[in-house]
Formats: sequence, C-alpha cells, structure tokens
Amino acid sequence: MTWLRGVNHRLFGEVLPRRHAALATAASDCVAGIVGSNIGRVRKEREITRRQLADQIRCDLDDLGAIEEGHKEASAIQIYRAASTLGVTIASLFELPEDFEALP
Repeated sequence: MTWLRGVNHRLFGEVLPRRHAALATAASDCVAGIVGSNIGRVRKEREITRRQLADQIRCDLDDLGAIEEGHKEASAIQIYRAASTLGVTIASLFELPEDFEALP
C-alpha cells in the first residue's frame, strides 16, 4: 500500500482521502435510511407491530423506531433478523423504493 499525505489510512482500513470521509458518512446515512424505511414499509405490509418486530430482532422499541426513521443504523444481526421475521431477503431491504427520484 502506498502511503499518501492527506489520507486517513485508518478509515475503513482503506486508503480514503480525508475530504471524502464526509461523503462516506453521508452515503452510510443514506443506506441506513433506505434499510430502515424498507423495514418499516414491509412491517406495515405484514401487519406486524413495532413491538412485535422489536421483540423478534431483540432490540428496544425506541431503537426500532429510530432505525425505521433513519436516525440510527441497524446492526448486521438486526437486519438479518428483520429480514427473516418479515420473510424477505436481506438484499431487498437495501433496494431503493419504487418512488425514488434521483436529483438531476
């Protein structure tokens, strides 16, 4: 690995310029919002309460609310348990919503 000036070499264990760290954080927040939104949408389609899903994925009710609203990232195990409980694939929780519109 080549060491470059102005690079945070510890970020994700990869070579990533510091000025891109904010972009990486924004992308992570976006993904968290998509996953949370999809969990909430599918939960409602399946007529499962937040309390029931929170119990199944072993998380606090307030944490599940924050996940569904995109304020908190779900852990890998929570995503796995949510997909299993809701009867969907993990990949489907990462899909963009059908009504998604990219900015021009």
